[in-house]
Amino acid sequence: DEIGRTQDGGGTGQVQRLVVPGLSGAHANYIDSLVNANGRLYFRSSYYNNDFSLYRPLYTLDPGTGAISQVAGLQYVDGIRYLGGQLFFTALSSTTQEGYELFRIAAGSAQPVVIDVNPGSGSSNARELVEAGGVLYFTAFREGIGYELFRLDASFNAVPVRDIWPGANSGNPRSF
Repeated sequence: DEIGRTQDGGGTGQVQRLVVPGLSGAHANYIDSLVNANGRLYFRSSYYNNDFSLYRPLYTLDPGTGAISQVAGLQYVDGIRYLGGQLFFTALSSTTQEGYELFRIAAGSAQPVVIDVNPGSGSSNARELVEAGGVLYFTAFREGIGYELFRLDASFNAVPVRDIWPGANSGNPRSF
C-alpha cells in the first residue's frame, strides 16, 4: 500500500517510506506499473489523486534524492514499457491537442514527447504496447485505415504493419 526503498540498495538497510505528492490515505493504495528506465523509477497511480483533478497520473522517483514528482500534464497513463533506453506509454495530455496518444521519454530527459499516430486533433487511442525483437508494436486508430497494428521505426514514427481490413474499416487486432 506504500512505496519505499532501502538506503543501501541491497535490501538489508532500513526501509524509507516515500511520499507521493497528491496521494495519501486510500489513494496511495493504487500505485502500480513500476518500471526502471535508465536507473529512474516511473510508476502511475491507477486511480485519482486526492483532489480528483487527475486520473491515472505518471510519477517518477529521482534516484539521487528519493524525491517523487508527477510528470506534468499527463493523465490516463497506461501501457508503460521500457525499450532501448526509452520509456513508452499511452496518455492524454492536458498541454497538447493530439488527444489520447503514444508518448516517449528519452534517456536523460524528463520531458515526454508525443508520437502523434493519428495526426491532428483526433485520438489514436494507442493500446496493447508490446516489444518483439527490439521493436515496439501496438494497436491504434488512424484516419483512413481505422484500428490497425503499428510499429515504431528507428525515428519513432508510427508505421502501419498491415491494413488487416483494407480501407477505413478496422482490423482491430488485440490481445498479443
